[in-house]
Amino acid sequence: MRWEFVIAVAVLIGLALFLLNEVRRPNGPMRGQRPRWKKRVRIALASLPFVVASSLAQCASVPINFSFKAGGLKPNEVLSMRVDVTSDELATLGITRSLNLQFGATEQDFQFQATKTFGFDNDMEGWQVVNGTFNRTSTGGGAGATPFYLASSSVTDGACDEVRSPIIRLTATSTLSLYNQYSIEPISDAWYDRANVGIFDVLSQTRTNVAPSGGRTYLATGPNGVCVTGGQPGWAGPGPAWLQSTWTPTDLKASQFAGKNVQLDVGYGTDSTASLLGFWFDQVTLTNFYLQSADTASDVCP
Repeated sequence: MRWEFVIAVAVLIGLALFLLNEVRRPNGPMRGQRPRWKKRVRIALASLPFVVASSLAQCASVPINFSFKAGGLKPNEVLSMRVDVTSDELATLGITRSLNLQFGATEQDFQFQATKTFGFDNDMEGWQVVNGTFNRTSTGGGAGATPFYLASSSVTDGACDEVRSPIIRLTATSTLSLYNQYSIEPISDAWYDRANVGIFDVLSQTRTNVAPSGGRTYLATGPNGVCVTGGQPGWAGPGPAWLQSTWTPTDLKASQFAGKNVQLDVGYGTDSTASLLGFWFDQVTLTNFYLQSADTASDVCP
């Protein structure tokens, strides 16, 4: 898959012009510097540096666009580059303004999956811990006599554990199921600690709680709760043995999120007292969705 980006660097030019005005030498030519790459990749660029403007009035600005293609990237490799902007006068003073650019999820396509189960038996399968603890664990075995599962922190007050799936795109008919087991603070005068599942919208950076209607459903309700579970329903109390929870398309808000880049987000939070053994989950099955994964096209640009 070829990656082609067009990046506006007017803000960067503005920074350089601000610095240019600071030293009160506004009439020299500004030059764009050669991007500096953290990792060597095959590139084909016009001759650099190049002149953006032969002269600029004080406080003036000039926009510039550039494009590039990167070849030879591995799937999901992060592409990083730095753009330097300076002028003849600033260069003599050793002054440069820089912008660092980073592009993730390279060499990826969305591929339709009629059904897929994340079992964690060989590795994390693309799931990433974004806060606290969720470890691959084999103690006692996973659901359905499988060896591994993911486990939150244990007996830890003030925990905020959160793990996310690879990026996916739901369809209007997507469903979800997962097996879970837990030992979380039971109800006293109210519910406090809890765990739940959410849909994380990559673009808006927001998390929406989704509640299962089948199998083992949420028990905890009410305000309380901490971390990403604050004020939301979730699993709590004793949850012995591996049992399945299921989400219909409606439960999953599949129509609301269809076509968007989202991630499944599992969270577990504890307050300052009475934390118990924690939350474990395994055998996460999604249906009728698109999974972001390595593409099948050549890694070499023509």
